[in-house]
Amino acid sequence: MKQLLALSFIFSLMFQSNVWSQDNFIPGEIIVQIEKGTDINRFSRNFDTEFQVGIKGTESLSEIAGIYRIEFSDLDLNLDDVIKNISSQKGLIHVQKNHYVSARETIPTDTLFNQQWFHKNTGQTGGNVDADIDTPEAWDITTGGLTTHNDTIVVCIIEGSGVDITHTDLIDNIWHNYAEIPNDGLDNDN
Repeated sequence: MKQLLALSFIFSLMFQSNVWSQDNFIPGEIIVQIEKGTDINRFSRNFDTEFQVGIKGTESLSEIAGIYRIEFSDLDLNLDDVIKNISSQKGLIHVQKNHYVSARETIPTDTLFNQQWFHKNTGQTGGNVDADIDTPEAWDITTGGLTTHNDTIVVCIIEGSGVDITHTDLIDNIWHNYAEIPNDGLDNDN
């Protein structure tokens, strides 16, 4: 569970997205990431001395990344105030509440999905469980949208004789280049 919390914290830093309910956290606990070379004991002692929050203990979640769980004696402590106050501490990179994390999967409504072992292999065709490309896990992060440069995310696969653009799975998702004038034989968008 501790490793899962640490990984979730790291992912939140990478993606800067809030995937948890704001009320779904462990009372009396925060997770901090501190700068390399910052001693967690000195860091927490200085914070406790300055703000009298009653730190019960600290636990390393990732020594390499400098991620620690800080537990307070008072479970009713207002963590929003704690986070606001600790944010001014020298050596702090990031702080958040210790959120509960639950596994998620985005499974499509495709009636044939369970036959597509390469997306999610449960051994359904006698194969090896989890010998797949983890598509549902990727779909939890995104199912399309825009790049950081506001370009449409496009996946292009040319297979055999081309693509059946009228296929039920594709018809609503086929990309159109609106910068081109249809059938004029010119490259309008360079």
